[in-house]
Amino acid sequence: MRTGRASGFARPCFPPGARSHRARQPPVTPGRVQSTQPPPAAPAAPAAPATAPAAPAASAESTIGQAVASASPSASPAAAAATFTQPTVACAAGGGTVLSGGDCSDAQAVFDSTNMYRSWHQAPPLTWSVTLAAAAQSYALQLASQKCALIHSGAGPENLMSTLRYPKPDASCNVAVNAWYQEVNYYNFSAPQPFVDNWPKGIGHFTALVWNAATKFGCGMARADVPMNVPGGVAGCKVVVCRYGDVANVASNMEFLKNVKPRV
Repeated sequence: MRTGRASGFARPCFPPGARSHRARQPPVTPGRVQSTQPPPAAPAAPAAPATAPAAPAASAESTIGQAVASASPSASPAAAAATFTQPTVACAAGGGTVLSGGDCSDAQAVFDSTNMYRSWHQAPPLTWSVTLAAAAQSYALQLASQKCALIHSGAGPENLMSTLRYPKPDASCNVAVNAWYQEVNYYNFSAPQPFVDNWPKGIGHFTALVWNAATKFGCGMARADVPMNVPGGVAGCKVVVCRYGDVANVASNMEFLKNVKPRV
């Protein structure tokens, strides 16, 4: 099957168990996350994370899980939550926090791996925000209704991943977290200008994930049927949305130096 075409899918004919993804970018090297994104804005003068200008959105295609991912810059996270399907409820490690608000079947794994990756980079653990998860879930449903399109909401720091496959994808979300983290392989922690030198590499998902000043997050997931030339005639797409509060990916060399730290 051909991939890498700039307009839509490759020919949707493949055997059971095969996977496909939106062909928005050139073919990628197996195991590597590549990025196509607009030129970065000029670095902002150092400022408080809540008021500094945000970095431009990044989109990335990952061969991990055969998915397309996209990261958005910092802004005020959306507080309103629309109607959503109540997920399977899990509790955060240590008890107390209920990981509700989104439909990820593996919310506990998402919570654990996110904070594991953050600990590797000297960042404090995030708390689970039911409000952010519900807003992420509502937006995931909206994107799923558009065949799992990758369109940022503009509601705040936000990572997206879209998957198209046959058989239909499951309801897990942790594959997205793991794919976003793989961008660490292309981040130069010794760069003299951390933002200017690294942003063009498409590392925005990783930096949002480990951003030191972030305090909370929540994730949602939605799926949709996609007619394709496969046995049974129907494949499926899945979109994962994670939102981070209250700030990430501030377009400043100083902010990247303070908030994206090397692995210990």
